[in-house]
Amino acid sequence: MKILAHVPLKRSPDGQCLFADAELPNVVFEVAYSQDPKQLPKLAKGYIHHSWGDIKAVLCFTIAKSKESTVSVWEPAFYPEAGSDEVTMEIEQVAKSQVCPYLSINRIDQLTVLVFRTADGTPINQDYELVLDLHDFIPDPDCDRYPNPPISIPYSKLYESLLEAERRSKPRRKFSHSKRGVKRSRLSSDSVESVAEEDRKQWNAKDRATRDKRDAEDWDYLELNDEQTPNVEQILDDEHRLNDEQRPAKRSQQGRACTKPPIVELDSNEAAAS
Repeated sequence: MKILAHVPLKRSPDGQCLFADAELPNVVFEVAYSQDPKQLPKLAKGYIHHSWGDIKAVLCFTIAKSKESTVSVWEPAFYPEAGSDEVTMEIEQVAKSQVCPYLSINRIDQLTVLVFRTADGTPINQDYELVLDLHDFIPDPDCDRYPNPPISIPYSKLYESLLEAERRSKPRRKFSHSKRGVKRSRLSSDSVESVAEEDRKQWNAKDRATRDKRDAEDWDYLELNDEQTPNVEQILDDEHRLNDEQRPAKRSQQGRACTKPPIVELDSNEAAAS
């Protein structure tokens, strides 16, 4: 017997733009450095398909060494069905540019990719701009509250950002001491260790005083004469009975869900066998 069950898909994109308290990001970034760039379309389509189009744009970058650095964009497209109020969602790979709306510089397996750095590290197409709409970053229910201007990202900015990222990823130089003649004086007796020990002693003294005061209050009593001295066994019996009557019922502690939520959790129609 097979039972259809909701099986969430967990993904960890390289980057995302999440609007306020939205459940899913509207724009996702994936970067292929040493990975096979041919896997990027599959990732992009999966984000859009399993989110039912709530992820409105997936930007895929390839930045492998000695190869062209490219960017490709995937978006959902909705087409109305004839004689129906429903629409069909298709996933299209587009490359928007204000200079040339659908520019194709290079094609790899019929995929439109835009090159912003050549294999030898030279910037290219620096006059072009990658364009997204503001509504690409906003969930559909909130779009009516905001205008929809275009957001342009110059290819020159992509190139500069890549150079900066590569610079930061280089191994850091080994720490070297200053070459100026520096002499260090001896640490005084009031060193970090001695200060810490003194603090510990003061803390212990305060703690001991607090405990002594509490114990004195717990055992404080009025001295009674022989006629007023109660029966000790009777006191213990009364106290034991009182505790039994007033002891609250045992409570079970509610369990807590302490698992960290995934970065992106998508819908899935997978079937679970039972």
